[in-house]
Amino acid sequence: MKSTTLSPRQQQIQLLRLRCQLERKQMQLQAIEIRTDYSLLDELGGKALQFKYFPLLIAAGGASFLLFKPLRSAKFLQTGLKIWGLWQRFSPLIKKLRASYEQATKPLQPR
Repeated sequence: MKSTTLSPRQQQIQLLRLRCQLERKQMQLQAIEIRTDYSLLDELGGKALQFKYFPLLIAAGGASFLLFKPLRSAKFLQTGLKIWGLWQRFSPLIKKLRASYEQATKPLQPR
């Protein structure tokens, strides 16, 4: 009876194939997570754009908040400025990541 044992080289190749398959599956799962995050961000962005049609309502709400809760509004504005500063720092990176993701997921065009 002949036993089928793999040579060390064949074992190494098989191990590399399994590792590649595992990494491919992990990348597919990460792509699904990123896709859901982007869809959530797109939805939130669409909702935020709807507010631009009601500037007087937004201004009245902000003025009443400043008038009735000055300390809380100051902290809120401070937090908002910090978040805005972070956005200014990281938005170019996010744009580059989004462009590279869209380019990587774009189907190949036949020549």
